[in-house]
Amino acid sequence: MATRMSPPPPPLYETLGTPAIRWPHWFRLFQNFVLGSCADELSATRRRALLLYCQGPEGQRVFDALPAPPPFQPTLSPAATDEKRTK
Repeated sequence: MATRMSPPPPPLYETLGTPAIRWPHWFRLFQNFVLGSCADELSATRRRALLLYCQGPEGQRVFDALPAPPPFQPTLSPAATDEKRTK
């Protein structure tokens, strides 16, 4: 049985300038779109791609201009740090 996909929210940044919809409201629309279209079952990478696509061309340009995040480094608990010191 085919699943009908909910329509995406309007682009957040269709053109350069102030968005037509404020971020908190737009993000709630996007979250409803994700749930309504079962996109919450997609991988994190695909959900991020969907978020960027729905933001519109200017939103993607802004995202592409951001610096890359540093590599993930899990933090050690104080107990694990103390254990390493005693070895």
